[in-house]
Amino acid sequence: MLLISRNDLSVGKIPEPDDVIKIGRLYGAVETDLKSEFRSLTPIDFTELKGMEFKRSVERSVQTLNRDAIKWSNMAVPDAYIDAAKKAELLLKIEKVKPDPLFDERIHKRTIMDEIETTSEVLLRANVSINLTADTYTYLIRTAAARMATFEFWDMRDEEIIADLLDDAIELGASRWAVAKLIMGHFEGLIGEGQFININGRNYNVKKYSKMVARTRLRKVQSRAVLRMCEEYNNDLVQISDHGTISERCLPFEGNVYSVSGKDKEYPVLPEPPPFHPNCQHNLSPTTPAIIARNPQRRVSQQPWFTGGE
Repeated sequence: MLLISRNDLSVGKIPEPDDVIKIGRLYGAVETDLKSEFRSLTPIDFTELKGMEFKRSVERSVQTLNRDAIKWSNMAVPDAYIDAAKKAELLLKIEKVKPDPLFDERIHKRTIMDEIETTSEVLLRANVSINLTADTYTYLIRTAAARMATFEFWDMRDEEIIADLLDDAIELGASRWAVAKLIMGHFEGLIGEGQFININGRNYNVKKYSKMVARTRLRKVQSRAVLRMCEEYNNDLVQISDHGTISERCLPFEGNVYSVSGKDKEYPVLPEPPPFHPNCQHNLSPTTPAIIARNPQRRVSQQPWFTGGE
């Protein structure tokens, strides 16, 4: 591992100004295209050909996101891992901890490749859900168009809402254009908010979801880099950062010292490394008995590695 200078020993930052913002811009650009694509399909002039063209257009947008996600993961994950590993290594060297001469350096490369694959999979899974959202949307618009022509009864939740809108509009003698506007108004929340990603039945904004994944996954990458460096240096103790969190999920961990192996007689085994929730700011650092001795309270205030979470 390459070393960095002592002047660079400040706690590492997740690259919010660069990698996280970059993926947000990539996904944000496609989100704009998706909004236009979804608004182009309406019940007033729906045809099966237009429905097929709409789905092909969405599929092209998803393919763009897939390429961007893979390219971004291949770039951002190694950067985050190496940055965290360098800082952990420098801290251990300053504390005069010696590396294990038998440690296989290839472990770092394998870990990075594993994290690249996992990060890509998370993003690609979200991208696939956009196609499913488009399928559902096409079905509902098709059904709305048929309802406007035949006034048949529907039995799905969204369809029942649209049916009620149609019934009220028809009773008032509204035009087909007015009825179509009501239906599209029903979907404006989905389209206007760019909530085309669906995970476990919940819709998410495309750009915001990509940034949340980026922050959270890069934090996981950094924690894993620190643990690998502890493995390389036979260093058993790590500490969770302390920045005065108000998150109930994080409070039990903040500032605590843990044993990686669980063999230490004084400190408990590390139950899980940060992040503890999406957008979590807590980071993991190597520590030693000497560092702890210089800090009797065993709590070290550290600046988070990035901003934007709790």
